[in-house]
Amino acid sequence: MLEALAAADGIMQQVSQRLRLAHLLILSSALAGCGPAGPTKYPVQGQVTFKGEPIVKGTMTLIPDSPAGRTATAPIADGKYSAELTEGSWTVNVQAVRETGPVIPALGEAPREQFIPAKYNRESTLKISVPSDEPEHNFALEP
Repeated sequence: MLEALAAADGIMQQVSQRLRLAHLLILSSALAGCGPAGPTKYPVQGQVTFKGEPIVKGTMTLIPDSPAGRTATAPIADGKYSAELTEGSWTVNVQAVRETGPVIPALGEAPREQFIPAKYNRESTLKISVPSDEPEHNFALEP
């Protein structure tokens, strides 16, 4: 009986050692991915109006001039947007749609149109530079 208990104790010690090793490997793997978070990001925010009125709902796409940068998007809600961008110069595109008629039953939605002129989206020349002295960049768009 004592031999059986000694054997069981030996097996338990081996299992315990293997569990500790497994925990150590899992922890090491998790920590290996904890490096620098990448380039510094700066907060950018502001207001977007069209014809003097806040854009109720839209999207701002920020395209970096540098090929190393990554395009960012920010929702526009009640004329306000915010994003975090890396350092550099950015082209700003603004898109927003509005309903142009009643709901079409077959489609289940109303027809819509992009009402922001192309000079503010696909042909945009709007620019911002990050970082800047002011994190707020406002855009008063006109037809």
